[in-house]
Amino acid sequence: MNLRMRVIRSLAWQGQATLAGQMLSWAASVVVIRLLDPTDYGLMASAGVLLGLIAAISELGVGAAVVQARELDRTRLRDLQTLVLILAFGGALVTAACGPALARFFSEPRLAELAPALALTLPLAALYMLPQSLALRDLSFDQKAIADVSAALVTAAFTLGLALQGAGVWALVGGVMGGHVARIASYAVLQRTWIWPSWSIAGAFQFVRFGMLASVDRLIWFLLTSVDLLILGRLCGEEILGEYVVALTLASLPLEKIAPLITQVSFSAFAQIQGDPRLVRRSVVTSLRFGAFAFIPLSWGAALIAPAALPIVLGETWGDIVLPFQMLCIVLPLRALSVLVTPALFGTGRVDLNISNLIVSLVVMAGAFFVGARHGLEGASWAWLLAYPIVFLITQARALRALDVSLVDVRRACMSSVAAGLLLVGAVTGVGTLFPGSPELLLALGIPLGALIYLGGIRLIDPELIDEIRALISSGARPDDERTADA
Repeated sequence: MNLRMRVIRSLAWQGQATLAGQMLSWAASVVVIRLLDPTDYGLMASAGVLLGLIAAISELGVGAAVVQARELDRTRLRDLQTLVLILAFGGALVTAACGPALARFFSEPRLAELAPALALTLPLAALYMLPQSLALRDLSFDQKAIADVSAALVTAAFTLGLALQGAGVWALVGGVMGGHVARIASYAVLQRTWIWPSWSIAGAFQFVRFGMLASVDRLIWFLLTSVDLLILGRLCGEEILGEYVVALTLASLPLEKIAPLITQVSFSAFAQIQGDPRLVRRSVVTSLRFGAFAFIPLSWGAALIAPAALPIVLGETWGDIVLPFQMLCIVLPLRALSVLVTPALFGTGRVDLNISNLIVSLVVMAGAFFVGARHGLEGASWAWLLAYPIVFLITQARALRALDVSLVDVRRACMSSVAAGLLLVGAVTGVGTLFPGSPELLLALGIPLGALIYLGGIRLIDPELIDEIRALISSGARPDDERTADA
């Protein structure tokens, strides 16, 4: 099977798995949000800052190194498994020991108990890290899809069940634990053979250089995605932090649920075509073209219907997050396009450039959050809206230059989706103007009308885009020859 078909079928497997698992997961999440308090989400976010920091350091980028490696053998994999387990148990001990310090930093005693419990997730994740990385490397996304669906179902069931029992923040902890256990069991059944650790780590050192670069990248990415939580939790307290986390989580749902199924496949694909710059360049432009088509209507549409939808879905308790949610949605397409470029840098070995871009992003966004958080929840959201476009322009200009992709090509790839998105905004705004004070009517008419206007606009402005998407989908269902392998 040529690379084109493998990528398409991998996307199909991961897409179906994501849809199946997330439908139930989203429904359960809505119920859980109504059952828990903002403080519960604030506590989980604060504990997650410590856990994410230790995880970013202790993994050493082993998973990414396995995917990117040109050659692997069983002996090196066993040595890698030994190294992964040593690092994971060491990280768990450090996380548990730092619990009291975390509680003092956030002035929240309950964090001293949460940290040791969440520390157990590190060795659990280590048990399926290599099987998952091998599935990604081989584009065996049927295995990963099954594991992801199982984890999503178990996480939803555990979280919802514990929330109904009044467990509070421990419902979120239980859901995370259940998801890790489900992945371990899934890969054990699917791959049938397990990678047992050896008594040596000598064979693991050949992966350390790329792995350490990937680990540094992940560490800076973690700091970038956690600096808002650190600043807001420290200055504003757990309740406002919890409201911010829920607003950011809901606004980022398209990015968190759709982007990973694309980036995981594309990282593996870019690693395999890294010797063909022309093909890399074409693939980057294509991914940005399809990414803009998907994320612009989802994010801008969600921002428009938020005043009507969020009070109905979440209840009046969460009314303060409507405006922050809208601001976060507006900037989401830029975040998505940035994420879609990263696999090309990783797959072609330019992790160093991605690291420097993350450092730029961290410095700018940390300053913006420090100023914005002094004005509470809305101030932190304004930091996203005003500062992130600057970060995007700086970092993506550098990344695209390294990949030999011109800004003209990117503009051509995305402009039709931007123009159709503006038509969608006008249509939904018009429905809201005609029927003020009728949120149910806005949802019933605005969503289908916005979708029709958007797709109709794409058909008029850029009919080739619809044809390309149809061809891409249909080509995965039929045999192809080598002449189309670079498409």
